[in-house]
Amino acid sequence: MNPRDFFAELQRRHVYKVGAAYVVAGWLLVQIVTQVFPIFNVCALAQRVIVLAIVAGFIATLILTWLYDITSHVVVRTGNSIRMRSMGLSRSPSFTRLRKEPDPMFDWLDRAYTERDSGLTQLLIAPFFSDYQTDPRFAALCQKLKVQVPPPAGTAPP
Repeated sequence: MNPRDFFAELQRRHVYKVGAAYVVAGWLLVQIVTQVFPIFNVCALAQRVIVLAIVAGFIATLILTWLYDITSHVVVRTGNSIRMRSMGLSRSPSFTRLRKEPDPMFDWLDRAYTERDSGLTQLLIAPFFSDYQTDPRFAALCQKLKVQVPPPAGTAPP
């Protein structure tokens, strides 16, 4: 893999953001532990164990961030961006055209499902899919994905 593509993939998968947030939260936790534990006469070994757990957690967090996409609705395995581009699952002009035509859109969604593409994580939150929520094919796809069909736009969830 080209190093430039690798770093672009790190950015697309939000590894930088999650890593930075983890470093800040870990640093804050280490500061709290080193300031509070001595007051309560907690041994230095406990402090070392917590710091080592934070470091090990950092590595695990980066690996999980690379492997999975987390949205407000689902956690799915991250797809390969090269495969996504070859399928037209990015914000390309061909994808924009698909938004206006239901049959090719559902063909595209079925293909994305077959390919186990992480772009389907946007199915429930992207506004342009709301036009298709009344279509029975949308409900069938949601059932295959094991997610609840969202309520129609403008209505409150039950």
